[in-house]
Amino acid sequence: MSDARLPVERLSIILGEVRDVGVSQRGPRRTRLDVAADALPALLELLKGRAGYVHLSAISCVDWPIDGQFELVYHLWSYELNA
Repeated sequence: MSDARLPVERLSIILGEVRDVGVSQRGPRRTRLDVAADALPALLELLKGRAGYVHLSAISCVDWPIDGQFELVYHLWSYELNA
């Protein structure tokens, strides 16, 4: 990998194309992105095409019954970023 920046730093540069994306680094190889459901398809296309996130290892669902909501968690991997 020629770019030594952390994934969150690299992602922040290209994520300007998707509105309202929250980015945080959870560990050396764990980055969290929060996005509204309607922006998800554009985000996934961007992650695949520009950041090399080509492996979807799992989709998890978290139920928040008190809030009347649920959250989908997509576990993605980039071989290019090793993250």
